Amino acid sequence: MTAASLATSPAWRLAELTLSLIERTGGLRQVNLREVARLANCSHTNVYNYFDSFEDLLWATLDLAIERLVAHTEAAMEGQTRPEGMFRVFIDSQVEFALSHPGCYRFIWLEGLSGTPPAQVAERIQRTSRLFAETVRNTVAPTAKPATVERAARIIHGYLHGEICKLLCARLVGPMGADQARQVQVDRARKTIRSDVQMLAKQLVGS
Repeated sequence: MTAASLATSPAWRLAELTLSLIERTGGLRQVNLREVARLANCSHTNVYNYFDSFEDLLWATLDLAIERLVAHTEAAMEGQTRPEGMFRVFIDSQVEFALSHPGCYRFIWLEGLSGTPPAQVAERIQRTSRLFAETVRNTVAPTAKPATVERAARIIHGYLHGEICKLLCARLVGPMGADQARQVQVDRARKTIRSDVQMLAKQLVGS
């Protein structure tokens, strides 16, 4: 069951609650079926009325999480017309989403789920990759060959994702907190990531 088919259904509510629990705990470590059922004020066996297994619920929740990441990015880019500005906003939106929703970001990119994703979830993951490649093509390399852009997009995303993960895990700056000095470090790291990604993109597509 995907985010689209979850809308206005009890299953959607369960996925929402699961994602909110993931956000609150910072990942999947403390998330289990009984806790989700407790939040939903129902028996854990009731969950099986809507999902075949806990993993099925997690796949639906992943679909919802990716949908929110994409929506966040699209909202940030709305109204942007200059290619360079669009790419900069695109990069910043990824970093901002991760910093604002670290549990959700970890769930999307770092948490392993058993089995294979349902077809609809796999398609959303592929669409997300295509969106990244299309953004690179439209903003940095409008005349580059598709294969060149796709390869560049994979490398760029790998670097961007790696830097974001180091930022979330306090490898680039100190532990998360409200300290003003740390915020300065985060802002500096954000600018460095943006600059490096832009440089990497231009080098990879030869522009």
